[in-house]
Parts: sequence; C-alpha cells; structure tokens
Amino acid sequence: MIKVTLKYDGNEKKVLAPEMQKIRDLLKEAGIDFSEDDRVIICGRQLSGDEIDHNFIELGLAESSELALQIEYDLPWESESSNEVPAGSVVYPPKARIIGCACIIFSVFTPDELRDFQRYLPEALVKRDEKGEPVFAISLDESSAGSLNQYGAVFSRKAVKSGEATITILIDPDCDDPEEAVRESIGSAILSLVDMEEYLMTRRHELEERKELLNLHISKI
Repeated sequence: MIKVTLKYDGNEKKVLAPEMQKIRDLLKEAGIDFSEDDRVIICGRQLSGDEIDHNFIELGLAESSELALQIEYDLPWESESSNEVPAGSVVYPPKARIIGCACIIFSVFTPDELRDFQRYLPEALVKRDEKGEPVFAISLDESSAGSLNQYGAVFSRKAVKSGEATITILIDPDCDDPEEAVRESIGSAILSLVDMEEYLMTRRHELEERKELLNLHISKI
C-alpha cells in the first residue's frame, strides 16, 4: 500500500492505495472530479492522459511509501471585452496569480502569436545588452508547463479561455507565504517579462508585415 496525499481545489485528503490501483480509479474512489483539461501531478511530475490510466507500479512509484498527488484545474477566467490591449501595456495586472500550490503567469500573447514570433521575427524574442549579449528571452514549449527565471520565460501551449498563453509554476505546499515566496524567487523575472512583452507589442505590426511578405514569395503551382 502507498499513502497518498491528495490535493485539489484548496482541499487535502490522505488515502491508502494499492500499488496496482490506477490513478484514475483512485481519484474516482476519492470522489475527486477532474476533466481531461485538468492537470494531474504526482511528486512534481505531470501525468499525460495515458499515464492517468496507469498504476503506481507502471509509473515507477511502487517503491514509494508516501507521495503527493495534486489536481490543477483548468483556469475558468475570461478577459472582459473592454480589456483591449493598447501598445505599450499589458492585459494583466496581476501578471501572476497564486492558486493553491501553483503560480500561474499570464502572457498578453496567445500561443499562436508566440509561434509566429518564433517563426517570422525570432530576434525580437531576445533582449540583449549593450555588448550584444542575450539577457532575457521568451519562447514557447509545446510539451511542458513552462518556466520562468532571470534569463527568460518559457510559455506552455496551455491558454486561458480568452486565448493567452500561460506558465504554471508549482509552489512548495509547506510554504507559509506563497505570495512572498513568488516575490523572492521570480519577482524580478516577472518585471523583466512585463518589459519584454511591452516591447513585443510595439513590434506586432512588423510581425504581420513579415507574414504578409512571406505569403507573396510562396505560391503553390
């Protein structure tokens, strides 16, 4: 048997589970609802849709006597239609929101827009100092929850319902003050991200021009 601490929607429940029990069945027995859009995380590892139907042995966790399983629900927020984005500003503050044991970082760009920047205007995604050395960059990772540190922001393809890309950062559940922990660990990176995105918004027009120009030079015969 394995002692599992279930964390979901601000709640916590401890259960004992057989090593052969599938994760989906465990959550069902515990009365925890979740959808395919929600994230199931065990010991800091996000499970894929297929892995949710695996048991602890198949996941390589059979040797664990205790572990934590967390559900991060899909974000329901939508931007109001009045929140138009003028050049040089961002949709959010707040740029980051703390939900339970997770910190969600919001972009002002959709995953598609970030893909376009990477494809047509990649140099705009890298901020350089006076010597030409890279100091901060933005990118999109199709297969991770994203990350943020002093050197840059990696957004995931996961977006809020209004379309903007997000980063999900896990917070130590034993932390007494999650907000202060976020300020200390990534506060300066958040400010760098805000500055970088404000700069990128001034280059949105150039991005569209490059896309249109490329369309003129590519044709199907």
